[in-house]
Amino acid sequence: MVDDLRTITNCLRNGVYNRVVSPVSLIIAGISILLFVSNIGKDGINGYLILPFLHGSWIHLTDNLFFLLVLGSWVEFRIGSVNFLKRIIPIAYISLYAPLFLRYGELAWGLSGLTKALTAYAIPVLFIRLNYHFDNLEFGFYRIATLLIHFTLMVYLFASVTLTAKRLMGLSPIPSGLALSVHVTGICLGIIWFCWRLRNYAAYDI
Repeated sequence: MVDDLRTITNCLRNGVYNRVVSPVSLIIAGISILLFVSNIGKDGINGYLILPFLHGSWIHLTDNLFFLLVLGSWVEFRIGSVNFLKRIIPIAYISLYAPLFLRYGELAWGLSGLTKALTAYAIPVLFIRLNYHFDNLEFGFYRIATLLIHFTLMVYLFASVTLTAKRLMGLSPIPSGLALSVHVTGICLGIIWFCWRLRNYAAYDI
């Protein structure tokens, strides 16, 4: 029994069991939905403690959960649930509170900072994966489909980051209610995360 538990723990840490499920991403999504439906925590000190999991509308919630479940699950697959959890929780809080305490933004809520961090992290990873597929190109359905999916996703994510940059430079209007400072902070944290992992684990394990 002990050996089985150790095996499962090691598999979770190394991302093997994550090939089937993405427990951390699903749990965070579930908590966010539960808090939104129950309307818990939007007032008082409790709201500040669970701020990343609170959302103001269904559109806000579904938009963030889409990125979390797609990008979050993919990153969790690659680095393992334990490592994923240790990175995303600090990012979720720092992206919201850094603009407030450093006075370059206002108080905001939601997982937007985290999803932007995942976006910024995923773009260079996808680029590296594309290079790998080109270097090992095989004309099979799976290889070609994977290549197209990676390329399409990378272009879409890059367009998202570019739009944030244009809003920051005043080249594109900022929608009402959008916390631009949180988005920018999330992107910066995602870049730092990628650079740290690249330095410590090299390109083959990011």
